[in-house]
Amino acid sequence: MDKYRFDRLNGLLACLDTTAFRGSYWKNFKEVYAKDQRMQPDQPFPSFSFPDIFDTPVSLDDYKGKYLILTIGSCGLADYRSYLPTKKELYGKYREKGLEIVDILLEKNKDYMLKTIANNGIEWNLISDYKYWSSPIVRDWAIDHICQHFLIDRQGTIIARDFSPEELQSQVNQLFE
Repeated sequence: MDKYRFDRLNGLLACLDTTAFRGSYWKNFKEVYAKDQRMQPDQPFPSFSFPDIFDTPVSLDDYKGKYLILTIGSCGLADYRSYLPTKKELYGKYREKGLEIVDILLEKNKDYMLKTIANNGIEWNLISDYKYWSSPIVRDWAIDHICQHFLIDRQGTIIARDFSPEELQSQVNQLFE
């Protein structure tokens, strides 16, 4: 079931009942669905604490009182890199007004993250536990694909999820204008 995004899961769930799956499949489906529901707009974003590239712990609480663009991704993905120009523009424009960005990366290697920062002029936090797809957040947050993008309000509640760079730009501009 991990290949289906939430909107597709939601549509499927309306058609399915416990006879749709046998044994543990129904239980697994319901667990993934429940975890995915907790990562939707109007829900609090789950707490996290990961080291940055200098091994300083970074947590969601560090961003309370600020708007946050949060990406769960990987440095090598074209989708991750395609958002960088928009995020850089927004960060430059709104950082002083209370916008922060953090990227939680499913990576194995800190050097790769350092190269990504240097090659792209990234000024915000890139964090990782360096466990790649074995990271506990993959299971705990039902991460079934990357990149995932979130816009989080000043209290830690998800405003929007999985938007295009243009939609991100429009939503952030509306927050600050």
